[in-house]
Amino acid sequence: MHRGYIKFWRRSFDDELYLSEPFTKWQAWFDLIALAKHTDGAVMIRGILIHVPRGTVAWSAKSLAERWRWSRGKVERFFRTLKTRQQIEQETVQQNKFLIRLTAIINYDIYQPDGTTNGTANGATDGQQTDSRQGSNKNDKNEKNEKNTMSKEDFDSFWKAYPVRKGKKKAEESFMKLDEKLLPFLLTGISSQKKEKVALKERKEFCPEWKHPATWLNGECWSDEVVEVKPTKQHKYL
Repeated sequence: MHRGYIKFWRRSFDDELYLSEPFTKWQAWFDLIALAKHTDGAVMIRGILIHVPRGTVAWSAKSLAERWRWSRGKVERFFRTLKTRQQIEQETVQQNKFLIRLTAIINYDIYQPDGTTNGTANGATDGQQTDSRQGSNKNDKNEKNEKNTMSKEDFDSFWKAYPVRKGKKKAEESFMKLDEKLLPFLLTGISSQKKEKVALKERKEFCPEWKHPATWLNGECWSDEVVEVKPTKQHKYL
C-alpha cells in the first residue's frame, strides 16, 4: 500500500468536479505537488517572466485561496504547517516593484520521479517492471517530441469562462499559440477580474469593459494587477 506509484492525468486538476468544493488539507497538499513545475522553466506573472525550478509552485496565496475555496489566512496557516513539517520551503523574489513568492516542494522527486530516482521510481510499481526497455525508450522519445501546446479541450474551458464570446476563430488562433501550463493562470485571471468588475460596478466606480478574447490573450491580460474591492452585498459574478 505504501510502495509504488499511480499515474494521474494532469488535466484532471482543472476538472469542475475537482474544483467544485472547498479543499481538504490533504487535497491542498496534493494540489501543490500537481501545480509544481515538473521541469525547470518559467511562468509569466504580471507581465514579468519568472524562472521557476523543478518542484516549485509560483502561485500566490490569493490565487490558491480562490482555487481551494479557502480564506487567505487559512492558506498562510497551511503554509506555516507545511514548513514546520519540513514539506516546503519558500522564498520571495523581487521583480521590479513586485514581490513574488515561490514555494518549493521538499523531496519533490519522491512524489514525481523523473526516472532517475532509485527504487520503484525507475519505471516499476511495487517491484514489477511495467514496460520493456524498447517501450520505455519509445515513450521517452515521444515525450521529448511532444509540444506543450494547448488543446481544443483547453480552449473550450477558456471560452466557457471568458464573459465576452466574440471573434472565436481569432481567439482560438491566439490561444493555441500559448503553452498549456498557462491555462490555470488564464482561468484564475478571468475569475479575479470578474470579481473586481462586479465590485467596481456596485460601488459605481469606473469599470473598464472586457476586451475581445483575442485582444485579451495577445496582451497577456491574465497577468494584469487586480485591485481588491470587496462588494457590499452578494452578487452572481458576471
